[in-house]
Amino acid sequence: MNYSEYTKEVTEAITYNQIYLDKDGIMFCRVVGNQDADSVKKTEKESQVLLKKLDYKPNVLIDLRDAGIPDSGARKVIAKVYSKNNYTLMAMYGMNDAMRVITQVILSNVAARNSIKVFKGEEEAREWLNENPVNKNK
Repeated sequence: MNYSEYTKEVTEAITYNQIYLDKDGIMFCRVVGNQDADSVKKTEKESQVLLKKLDYKPNVLIDLRDAGIPDSGARKVIAKVYSKNNYTLMAMYGMNDAMRVITQVILSNVAARNSIKVFKGEEEAREWLNENPVNKNK
């Protein structure tokens, strides 16, 4: 088994949200499964640990390909997280039509909605983030 096959196999076996800083300095979050308030709070707590290690507000890339539908408690927590604005730009991708509608409703109530965009795929999301790099010297 080569590395990419192994990585794919391991990635497909993951059943929880992941958050980490990728090689481009982008905070990457992969959302897995249906979300409730507790799962969103846990991911937010993990992101805060990572943010404390940085001396800049990173761009954020959120992979929602494996995400389920967030319940009402999760949606409330998500709206609060987005409002904190602990990031420079946020790009999301991988949503089905239902998720796209829910996301637009959530974003319509967020003051920082101009810094958040929804994309169909990872490539175009990363392209937008890379066109707007973070100044890490602040």
